[in-house]
Amino acid sequence: MNLELYSGIGNRFLLTEQAELLPQAAELARALCSAGQVRGERVDGLLVLEDRPGEIPRMTIFNGDGSRPGACGNGLRCVGWHLARKHGRKENWVETDSGRRLVRLLDQTGDRATLTSDMGQVELAKLSEPVPQLPGLIATRRAWLGNPHAVLLVQDERDLDAPAIAQEFHSHPDFPEGVNVGLLAERSGAWFLRVHERGVGETEACGTGATAAASVLAELGRIPALGEVTLQMSGGELRVTLRPDSRADLQGEALALGPLDPRQLSSCGVPWAISSQF
Repeated sequence: MNLELYSGIGNRFLLTEQAELLPQAAELARALCSAGQVRGERVDGLLVLEDRPGEIPRMTIFNGDGSRPGACGNGLRCVGWHLARKHGRKENWVETDSGRRLVRLLDQTGDRATLTSDMGQVELAKLSEPVPQLPGLIATRRAWLGNPHAVLLVQDERDLDAPAIAQEFHSHPDFPEGVNVGLLAERSGAWFLRVHERGVGETEACGTGATAAASVLAELGRIPALGEVTLQMSGGELRVTLRPDSRADLQGEALALGPLDPRQLSSCGVPWAISSQF
């Protein structure tokens, strides 16, 4: 059995090192994430980690609907924390569907750690028409970090219906495979972000969403082009540092919530035929 629960500031994942489960991982993710709470925590996705001697570990991500995104900032930090605990290394390279990423352990207290990860290059562009007419909409951009984002700078993200807006963007011609929608606003000198993730719904945090939002703020002149910005999300803070090579680093916490066994999954509604495979 090999299944552990991790949280990246409220973005929660089940992690397994059983790479032989990859062919059925989409089905497993749908079952695990649709079962409701696991040990009192909502689960947003499944991380499959291949960690073989002499090779760079590889992370594959599956959303709650079974889809496979190319990138996940909070999942990457959780994998980095898992590898640091397992091997005692402060720096770990991780292969992803979007390329090789370096995760560094900065600090740790018990099962909680602060890590920073390379998020790769951020590609920005203006959205084509039509753009939904929303109250308080200031600017829109699309971003690519291995997965697609629509970032909407608004007067107040709390006033908007994130699921309804996300539904509108899912039929937008710029995003034929769906999109993560970020609602970004400034209050009292702080930046606040809500993200509705494709295949998941609104989450407490989104690492690629925070990175996309920071890059958009720099392009709009709201922060220095090579600056650092902290994004406040419902699960906590994520800090993004923009680099001269158009890449970005993401800093935030990761929490190891411990291993599970099939009986815990079965009691949460995951069918025994699924959970017993662990």
